Amino acid sequence: MTAEPKHMLLKPCPFCGRLPVYEQLNYSPPVHSVGCERCNISFQHNSELNVVSSWNKRVKVVKNGKYDYNSRPIKTSFEYPPIPDRNSDWSAIFEDTYDYDSYVGRGATEVEAVIDLIEQVGMS
Repeated sequence: MTAEPKHMLLKPCPFCGRLPVYEQLNYSPPVHSVGCERCNISFQHNSELNVVSSWNKRVKVVKNGKYDYNSRPIKTSFEYPPIPDRNSDWSAIFEDTYDYDSYVGRGATEVEAVIDLIEQVGMS
C-alpha cells in the first residue's frame, strides 16, 4: 500500500472556497507550489509537506471583522497615502508584532493586505 500524496489533503481556498492548484515545478531542487488562481495567491516551498501545511493554515474572521491566522490576531489599517497609487491603501500586521523588520502586508483593499501578509509568512 502506498501513502496518499500530501497535496491530495489540500483544503479549499480560505477566501473564495475554490479548490487550489498544486504543482511540482521542475527546478533544481524541485519546488512545490499551491495556490488559488481566482484569488491570485500561492505558497511555494521545497517540500510538499511544508507547502501543504502552509496552505492549510486558515485565516479566520473573528469578532468585529478582525482576522486571525494560525491563532495570531491580525491588525489592519487604512493608510491614505498622499500619492496617486492606490495599491497600498491598506496594511496588515500581526498584533503581537513590534519589530521594524516584521512582516507587513499591503494592498488596495483590506483583504488584499491580509493575503499579502500571509503570502510573506508562507514564503519564509
